[in-house]
Amino acid sequence: MKMIVRSEVRSELASYVPAAPKVVALPDFPSKRQTKEALGVTNMTLTNWSKPTKERPALLIPFKIGSRIRYRREDVLALLNDPKRLSAIQNKVSE
Repeated sequence: MKMIVRSEVRSELASYVPAAPKVVALPDFPSKRQTKEALGVTNMTLTNWSKPTKERPALLIPFKIGSRIRYRREDVLALLNDPKRLSAIQNKVSE
């Protein structure tokens, strides 16, 4: 029985293909809407991440172009491409 299970597990692991990394097309200075859609968060979460706390600095630093709030693409992609950091933040918020 153990041999059958082992062989099945090995065959499944051998055929496993990890998901491709998420590719997001963002402008140089994405809007708040584009940023929240890319990160999959709400407006409130994005606002909270833009403020420093006692435990951490601001995760995304917004700036204004005219009257519009924008973010730097590099900052958004850095947060998006660091799944450990993003999941740790989301888990802490949900607790």
